[in-house]
Amino acid sequence: MRKKRTIIALIAALLMAAAQSGVAQIIVTGGMPAIASLPAGSAVWMHSAGGRFFAALETGDIPASCVILDERGYRGSFYWTADPQAGTLPDGCRILWQGTEGALIKAGEGRAPLPARYHADWLLLDGLSAPAAGNNLSKRTAPAMPSFSGDINTVLDSVSLERIIATVSDLSGETSFTVYNTSYNLTSRYVYSPQIQAARYYLTEELLEMGYATYIQQFQLGAGKALNVNPEFIRSGVAGSGSGLLLGGGRDDRWAPVWHDADSRILTALARPAADMVWATGHRGLLVRFDPATSQARLCSGFEDRDLFDVCFTDDTHGWICGSDGLIAATNDRGDTWHILPSGTDRDLYTLTVAPDGTGWAAGKDGTLLRSRDGGTSWTPLNPGTGSWLYDICFTGRTQGWIAGSQGTLLHTGDGGDTWETIDLPVSVSLLDIDFAADGTGWIAGRCGTLLRTTDSGRTWHTAPAALTGDIYAVSAVNRDTVIAGGYFGLIRSDNGGADFQAAMVPGETFYNVIAEKPGTLDPDITYIICAHYDATNNSGDPMLAAPGADDNASGCAAVLEAARVLAPYTSDYTIKFILFTAEEIGLYGSKAYAQQAAAQGENIAGVINLDMIGYEGDDDLRVELHTNFARTQLVDSMAVWAGAWGLPLAPVKVLARPNSDHAPFLSLGYQALMVIEDTRAGGFNPFYHSANDRLTYMNTGYFHSNVRLAAGTLARFAGIDLTATPVSDGARRPAAFIMHPPWPNPFNPSVTAAIDLPRDEGATVDVFDLLGRPVRRLHQGRLAAGHHTFIWNGDDRLGRPVSSGVYLIVCRTGGGAAAQRKIVLMR
Repeated sequence: MRKKRTIIALIAALLMAAAQSGVAQIIVTGGMPAIASLPAGSAVWMHSAGGRFFAALETGDIPASCVILDERGYRGSFYWTADPQAGTLPDGCRILWQGTEGALIKAGEGRAPLPARYHADWLLLDGLSAPAAGNNLSKRTAPAMPSFSGDINTVLDSVSLERIIATVSDLSGETSFTVYNTSYNLTSRYVYSPQIQAARYYLTEELLEMGYATYIQQFQLGAGKALNVNPEFIRSGVAGSGSGLLLGGGRDDRWAPVWHDADSRILTALARPAADMVWATGHRGLLVRFDPATSQARLCSGFEDRDLFDVCFTDDTHGWICGSDGLIAATNDRGDTWHILPSGTDRDLYTLTVAPDGTGWAAGKDGTLLRSRDGGTSWTPLNPGTGSWLYDICFTGRTQGWIAGSQGTLLHTGDGGDTWETIDLPVSVSLLDIDFAADGTGWIAGRCGTLLRTTDSGRTWHTAPAALTGDIYAVSAVNRDTVIAGGYFGLIRSDNGGADFQAAMVPGETFYNVIAEKPGTLDPDITYIICAHYDATNNSGDPMLAAPGADDNASGCAAVLEAARVLAPYTSDYTIKFILFTAEEIGLYGSKAYAQQAAAQGENIAGVINLDMIGYEGDDDLRVELHTNFARTQLVDSMAVWAGAWGLPLAPVKVLARPNSDHAPFLSLGYQALMVIEDTRAGGFNPFYHSANDRLTYMNTGYFHSNVRLAAGTLARFAGIDLTATPVSDGARRPAAFIMHPPWPNPFNPSVTAAIDLPRDEGATVDVFDLLGRPVRRLHQGRLAAGHHTFIWNGDDRLGRPVSSGVYLIVCRTGGGAAAQRKIVLMR
């Protein structure tokens, strides 16, 4: 199937009345905890498993009340207890997570009493999985609120109204700018417009001129949430890539973009009932019929108020779709007309399949399961024995069927769906797609890079190495040996039964996040991020021609650049990253790429301030919304208080976060994050949103200025800026020492970027070697000016031939005798 946003694996629990040691709460989370923002003296127990981090928080300062962080919590009775002995748990109890320090247990019905230290009634479970046997949790104590030296007005008063207006003017096409000796005037910052690259150049140059080590994170969109591969596998595959279609496959495993939705709606499912017919569904009523031979696409209307999640056909004439609010619709004329069928439910339906004999199945939210025996004319609800969200259903014959769902749920029927049993699996993450080949080989794809394989028609399942970052939304079992899988950031293929995977050749747009870093002087391992997205869109016209995006989101970009400029001269206790994300408007892909990589690498992000639309004030109430999912967060609480203490003409309001901007991927991984945004209520919302009229002229510059001052001041306080230091002049900003930065991305395919800082003008060589010390490729030889330099390796040797997958070394030597090397991993 292909749905469901990532949910943070987090439990907020009450201490039982008889609890020991006076500890008020325990929290178990699927992301690195924001320890720098916790009360002083809090203890965080952390463990890493499979690139995910799990933690237990002990503190006496958090109020003793249950914290519900997301509406998608799972009810039950959950306990944190000592390491249980086999056979000592009451009937119906289940161990969800266990280490040598203790275990997290779900009680059976009736809330069986357990001798436990902590108890909770709500649990958000996605991403929770058991660590390797014998691994201990490690303890780390959170620091107090970072120090702050000087007068905060030094920061607030340095925020220049003229500079932020000039930045918005440049990025929205009101004025021209010159970068790399080329003049640009941006009429559009749509992510697929060629002008988006000029916006990236502009942002990068601005940060470099401020003296920051600035680099680019590259990523490509892969299969997204949909994949359809014909068993013959002869140039017959279709994949969804964000808002578009890719066509390809074949033995060379090359894919080409063939169609893109003008409204940037995200694809969710694909069906290919005939060689000349591909059907795709997506968000906001996307339903399209595409002919690969002619590249003609026909958009169907009538479902714009619904999200469409799945599509299936029994032949090229008869088809069905399902979607939000219990939608089921059918066609019997090749999709020329569609009629809605009575489903008997208002629950979202994520998956649907109909057999040629008219037997139909649909499944979705909260364990909803429907069956039809008359081709969808009528539907009967069934009880599958679970309340999990059901994401994909697959029948391998009239009697054998499978359903994959949340919390590691896998249901099986052997009697045509009259009864269903739960299959135990070695994972507890959400399972999003399931597919079988004709020989009984089956695959399941899921969150956190999960891939499971069976070779005995589903009797036993084993994990396989995914070799794909982040969630895997789609899997297609071609035959016993060949499988294709796809996620947001790529397509992978194995021809040896999953023993190893190679990245498929998926051409098209490469996307770029712009990142600048100020290393911390007290604890550089703790990071604060201030971010915004630099792409824009236009839903009322052609975004390729006009998408100025002054408020959405040149305003946020201007705030990030101005915060970087104001704080550049000073040291900070903790590391600050200034990040400009791309591809936000088509699905938050830039922030997803960064957040998932950060979690996999264990980056300790203490807080994220995301700025998205901060310049429009429509009703003069000065309302600014602070969106977060955390019931108690120092970032939001402090920002709300400081706005008044600093005399800023703003009215901050806490709002439960919407998952529609770049804070959401960080929240979903357990990081503390918030979004700063103008009034989103009816009457106060920007009427020029996502249009060609999102111009500087409609922005309230005074309100805009105040929001930038609030963001910069809050960042300065939390990062521990020392304002008593003597500012460094612009001319003196150069690296203090030779530094070779970690290459990115790593592992990589197709290219990797290395970066060095030189404190003086001197000669340098940059080479790639294999692990035996043999030279592979020289990336640079010659004199370099003092400053920051980047070098790109495309995975080829001195003759331009591609090298094989493996571990390589990038080595830099300077004329002054400095040398450094970094390991990189190429994954074909």
